[in-house]
Order: sequence, then C-alpha cells, then structure tokens
Amino acid sequence: MKEISIDNLFKLNNPIVIDIRKRNNYNLDHIPNAINIPYAELITEYPIIMSKSEIYYICCDQGIKGKEVCNFLSKLGYHTINIAGGYEAYKNYK
Repeated sequence: MKEISIDNLFKLNNPIVIDIRKRNNYNLDHIPNAINIPYAELITEYPIIMSKSEIYYICCDQGIKGKEVCNFLSKLGYHTINIAGGYEAYKNYK
C-alpha cells in the first residue's frame, strides 16, 4: 500500500482525492476539491464510481481507515494511495 504526505499531495496537478469520512465531517471542512464518498458507500459502489485507469488519493480521519480502503481496492486492481495522517494531517498543514 502506497502513502503520500499532505505536502506532497499539494504538489500534484489535480489529484483525485476521495474523502471517505461521514458527510457531516466532510461538510465541516475537507481538502479542497476532494470528493466525499463515505466509507460504506465506497466499499459497495466502487465498481460504478471508480476507474482502474485513474489514481485515487484516499483521505479518512487519521489515515487508518484509508489504509484499509487502499488495501481492499488495490487487491481489486484499482490504483489508490493513502493520504498519511488523513484529514488530521491536512488540518495541521493548513
């Protein structure tokens, strides 16, 4: 499973960030341009909403649930990278 730091994430050009936190947490604050697809929804709907030709950067609260999602999806052939420290890292970064 690959990881990226929040400062390296912001060096990328238009990364696809999926925020897997609950909608109410996402609505309070999130990484700019992140797409909110809560964990339970992503785990069941990934074939419909994801492409195996894209790279997805996964954001959760602290990076733990993101690791699970990345491991799960990478075994299915999706390209995912966990954001180390998750939203907490972003909050401390900004």
